Amino acid sequence: FTTFVVDCNEYTTIDDYLAYINQYISELKKNQTYTKVHRIGIRKIAAIETSEYNQDKEFFEENQFKSVSDLPGNHIIVSENTDRFINPELRLKANLTRRIRSLRRVGGKPVFQFLLDIDGYVDEEIARNKDTIINDFNEYTSKINDYLFFLFVHVATLDYFNRNAK
Repeated sequence: FTTFVVDCNEYTTIDDYLAYINQYISELKKNQTYTKVHRIGIRKIAAIETSEYNQDKEFFEENQFKSVSDLPGNHIIVSENTDRFINPELRLKANLTRRIRSLRRVGGKPVFQFLLDIDGYVDEEIARNKDTIINDFNEYTSKINDYLFFLFVHVATLDYFNRNAK
């Protein structure tokens, strides 16, 4: 099991990371013939924190974060919705999770985190398909990255992109 984590402190593009991951996998398969790839995936997370429960509409398209409002005498700790997709043409799967978390209270007022978590991948089920040949990892990581962007564009607002563009 191998995981690479990219810290977004000075992140500009994913290209260098994908090249490194692809080289790593290729070298591993070349030098360790017993190695089998069961899953190739990319996961991207976007989050905003706000004290305004409805401020998510500035950053994410309407109805992405669905939750019942606080019930009398109760406060939401976590609300989560996940959609799972398969794109047969691209031979990719994705999980699109939207999560609202109450992180803490500041001056008696809650602080909410709106989290968008997108996980795109080729799994063993797809890799076993006779039409899927995973020899070119670069092709698959590029497809996955493009698919994640496609999904992200459909849930994030233009305002989100403008505020987070570098």
